[in-house]
Amino acid sequence: YHVSGLMAWLRCALTGGTYLAWDWKALEGGAYPVLPPRAEGWLLSLVPTQLERLLSSTGAVDWLHQFRIIFIGGAPARPDLLEQAAALRLPLSLGYGMTETAAMVTALRPEDFLAGARHSGAALPHATLKLGSDGVIEIESSSLFRGYYPAWREVAAFETTDAGAQPAPGQWQILGRRDAMIITGGEKVSPMEVEAVLRSSGELRDVVVVGVPDTEWGQRVVAAYPDSERPNLAKLAAVVTQLLAPAQRPKQFVPLGSWPVSTVGKVNRAVVAELVSRALTAA
Repeated sequence: YHVSGLMAWLRCALTGGTYLAWDWKALEGGAYPVLPPRAEGWLLSLVPTQLERLLSSTGAVDWLHQFRIIFIGGAPARPDLLEQAAALRLPLSLGYGMTETAAMVTALRPEDFLAGARHSGAALPHATLKLGSDGVIEIESSSLFRGYYPAWREVAAFETTDAGAQPAPGQWQILGRRDAMIITGGEKVSPMEVEAVLRSSGELRDVVVVGVPDTEWGQRVVAAYPDSERPNLAKLAAVVTQLLAPAQRPKQFVPLGSWPVSTVGKVNRAVVAELVSRALTAA
């Protein structure tokens, strides 16, 4: 079970705030709640898919402007979506957390987002993050879970499965799950870094980079995308050559008729990898 919805309520309960639940379908349909003025302002939590749908409506954008902070979490947000929000001067706060940490342990200040920052911010006061020897994020926090039922976990640092980096002291960049890392010819390739470059080309909105078995290189970097998109592959090749190191460059681009995405916008990478393998075998 996930705790993000529960934690939004709990934060309000502990701080004396007001929690206002709202039906997503009603909101998407234009039924925006009227928010009474508050000296400290209102905060909103969205997943990237919800933000994208709201940005397609002028009325929704006007409604979003009344919030002091708009937390974005649950899944990685596409770079073009973040730039669209920044152009509209929406006070986004990108963060990092998970069920095991009782939601956020880092957060980016909205003013830093509007100034151009696109990382996941600094550690919150109740948490300490560090990078292990293999580049995986480790967390110490009073909000850490106590175990996966029925097992009990002693209070200690928690090693995540997420690879991270620090662009500058106190800043955290999430590179993706360690088990999603591609090893090709002995080089480590972060799928999220490659995906960001591919999306920046303007040719692909949805793309997932996976590693498929390769007898020569161990794994081969392959980019998959929904077959409803019609990218200019020549332009993509030029962008890839200019911005990515040889090991990072996708060797193939595979359109998929089935795109396994959850209601919060998370793509199932394991399913994509399986679909890519089937497509390449059938080709």
